[in-house]
Amino acid sequence: MAAPRTRPHGDLLIYMPTAASVAVYPGDLLYNQSGTVRPASSQADAGSEILNQRVFADKFFGVSNGQKLSSDAGTGAIPIIVGSQVEFNVASASYIEGELLAVDEASSGTALEDQLLVKTTDPSAAIAAVVENRASTTKVWALPLTPYTRASAPQAGFKLIPQTIAMGDAAVVLTKVPGTPTGVFLYGNWILADAESGTTENLDLPPEADMVNEVLLIKNTGGETINLRTDAGGAVATIATSETCFAHCDGTNWTVMQHVFVT
Repeated sequence: MAAPRTRPHGDLLIYMPTAASVAVYPGDLLYNQSGTVRPASSQADAGSEILNQRVFADKFFGVSNGQKLSSDAGTGAIPIIVGSQVEFNVASASYIEGELLAVDEASSGTALEDQLLVKTTDPSAAIAAVVENRASTTKVWALPLTPYTRASAPQAGFKLIPQTIAMGDAAVVLTKVPGTPTGVFLYGNWILADAESGTTENLDLPPEADMVNEVLLIKNTGGETINLRTDAGGAVATIATSETCFAHCDGTNWTVMQHVFVT
């Protein structure tokens, strides 16, 4: 396959190790898993298209500018486009500058496409932003929303992404990696949690290693107290009805930045 077309304003390439015996082709959408990059189709199924898109967007690293065969059992690095406008393959439609794109789900319903994007209105699922108007097309120029470009991308900046969690009178475990641990996938940063019971319930945060430099706003919308805890059961905060807790993770520990008490 040919390398993806990019705008000639100076490509920003990053070299990253690859997963052993996993094929990578030019133009593949890649995510970072434990320091190695893999194509979108390698991602474990999260159970639905939107959850698969959100999981991928959270780990999206860039677009492959190199190739590796599945017969290669090594972990050699390949060049990855992380800071250039790219002409992406997209679902047939008309596109307007500023629209957001997410990776498409394969017809199997259990995997993502490696090189196909679709429109999305969900910022937590977006991995690219359209930079040029095109009518009735299957290719469009867009800026990948990688860790290196998000600060300058259209519609960039800190956004509150709400997520409602109905705890159902039981403890809830949050996860950023589906199945590790088993629990509710965390895609938002403005958490509206309701214990839905007459007793205090525990809300366990994802493992700290999966939440490096993440900030969460957790509001208790119910009538019962919520114990906010680490994945190991350590206390982070006690959130009473209508209170909001602002917490930051440095990859090792959770720190309560502010606890808003409502009287």
